[in-house]
Amino acid sequence: MGRLIEKVISYIADVGLVLAGLVVFAMGIVVGIGCISRYIFNIIIPIDELSAYGLVFIVFMSIGWILKQGTHIKVTLLYDKIPSKVKLGLDFFNCLFGLFVSAAYFKFAWDYFSNSIRLHRTSISVGAIPLAIIHSFVWIGWFIFIMVLIIHSIKTFHSFRALLKAGADTIAGEPKGAVD
Repeated sequence: MGRLIEKVISYIADVGLVLAGLVVFAMGIVVGIGCISRYIFNIIIPIDELSAYGLVFIVFMSIGWILKQGTHIKVTLLYDKIPSKVKLGLDFFNCLFGLFVSAAYFKFAWDYFSNSIRLHRTSISVGAIPLAIIHSFVWIGWFIFIMVLIIHSIKTFHSFRALLKAGADTIAGEPKGAVD
């Protein structure tokens, strides 16, 4: 059952990335059409707002996949020099801290979304886009991120526990006593 849940969450993160890629492509088309309409036909289309909403979508739909792949920005200057036990302990602490912070952001995003629905808020542009649509990108993105982070936390915890049980100084096939 656990592997099935992990696969479903992984699939959802992958779908978020594909959707973000499609929005990047769509934004290119929208900006191109906006430029053509402005400079050739002298018609102004509010592409700035649509581009900003597209960026929000791209960021929040792809953060789960970025965590899943481990392609986020890391500063490893000191991290690479510490022993594996400490690294895994630090990784697990970072996961717990990340879950706490992400849950707070998720709650804020959900409240913002539900208030925009309740108050029928729309953008101030010509299109008067319902802000609940844009706000939904944020809480859905945080939800996906939290699910991926939970899976990552469980894997980190199991690796840390296995390392402590084995009594080894390192993992991943390195010999006991190897220099980190």
